[in-house]
Amino acid sequence: MRFRALAGGIAVIGAVLATALSGIAQADPSERGTTSAPLTEMRTAGDKGWFYTARADEAVTAEKAHGFTDATQVGRIDLAPTEGSNPVHRLRLKEGGPSYMLSISPEEWKSPKFVDEGVAGYLDGHEDSGDVGLVRFSKDGKWRVLTDTPANVENMKNAGYEVDGPLGWFRP
Repeated sequence: MRFRALAGGIAVIGAVLATALSGIAQADPSERGTTSAPLTEMRTAGDKGWFYTARADEAVTAEKAHGFTDATQVGRIDLAPTEGSNPVHRLRLKEGGPSYMLSISPEEWKSPKFVDEGVAGYLDGHEDSGDVGLVRFSKDGKWRVLTDTPANVENMKNAGYEVDGPLGWFRP
């Protein structure tokens, strides 16, 4: 009798949670890009790497408390998931930094070389007409993210960076 009552109570709690969480799931895909924010790149203290954020308050803290400089908008990133979008995690290099990398790879998120600081935002997993791509580059424990233009790719290659590949696309 007690077991049946307990099982019934758990089922009710599960149904309430499922109903509550279903409203959190994903933004309407037709509203893609409407919850986006500028993706800001900053140079870390001592020129040891690059830092990325979509939060203005975090950029201010990075500058004032940690000495990060040269804030530049490198694109846009959605703040909420939409249909077809992928989470972009910000990873901090454990040794030799501060240096940060944006990643869409679950394998990289789990790497012992990094601390996963969580989801920085969301990028679309496929390109639609008018979208702009973000590409990741790497060199000696430093990662950069720039828009996918021939000039950016050529400049980064000339600076000794390797093209890691696309992170995703955003609506400008």
